Amino acid sequence: MRQIFTIGCLVLLAGCASSSVMPVNKNTIIITTSADSDCGQAGAQKVALKMAAIETIRRGYEEFAILGSRQHSDVRLIGQTPIYSNTTISGTVVGNSVFGSANTTYYGGDPLYGGSFSQGLAVRLLPEGSGGVDAKDTLGKDWEKIVKKDVNTCL
Repeated sequence: MRQIFTIGCLVLLAGCASSSVMPVNKNTIIITTSADSDCGQAGAQKVALKMAAIETIRRGYEEFAILGSRQHSDVRLIGQTPIYSNTTISGTVVGNSVFGSANTTYYGGDPLYGGSFSQGLAVRLLPEGSGGVDAKDTLGKDWEKIVKKDVNTCL
């Protein structure tokens, strides 16, 4: 089983994703993709599909067919950002009296989500003209560059 991992996705501010590929036989593979909560299930699917195209080309085929698919999510609320406040006070002294006001503004308390989305694909690798999904078309005009470097972000 071959693993493809991502390092430093938080620095890039892009949704991280990683995939593993397991050969079943000469022309069938299983791809398992895990994507962080920023990607969503659609992002995990997108990465898995691109990995299917990449592996099709790497293994000497032109087309592929999805034989089966499975999804899973364990994304959940894991906390909130800290709540803090800012108070401004203004006042005026008139004789022996002080007149004024205070205004407090609260910030934070935004939700923080954790967990991941996963997408599994069973993929049959097919020769050209078999009626499957064209791997190069799936990856687009820069398919050669993509095949060399993998897909590690859902963006």
